[in-house]
Amino acid sequence: MQFDQYMTQMASWREAMADGKIEPDELLRQARRVEDLLRAFEPKLSDAQHEELTRIFLELTVFYGMQRIAEKVFLLTPRNVEVSAEEKARLIDKGFFNQS
Repeated sequence: MQFDQYMTQMASWREAMADGKIEPDELLRQARRVEDLLRAFEPKLSDAQHEELTRIFLELTVFYGMQRIAEKVFLLTPRNVEVSAEEKARLIDKGFFNQS
C-alpha cells in the first residue's frame, strides 16, 4: 500500500478532511498526537535505533518540504474547459483537494 493510500484510511485523516479542508486547529491536534506518540516511543529505542529513526525523520522532513512546494501547484483551466467529475475524483484520490 502506498503512503497516501494508508494516510487516507487513518481515522485522524478522515476526521480532519470531513469538511474538505485542513483547519489550523486540526493541524495542531495532529502535531500533538505525533509528539505524544514519539515521546512514548523514544525510551524504548536503543542508540542505534534512535540514530536510524532520526535519519528517517530527516528524510521525511525533505519529503514534506517537497510536498509543500508541490501543493502550491494549481490546476488552472480556461473558462470554457470543464473538469469532469471523474477527473476531479481521480485528482482527489491522488491527494489534491479543494482548499478554497
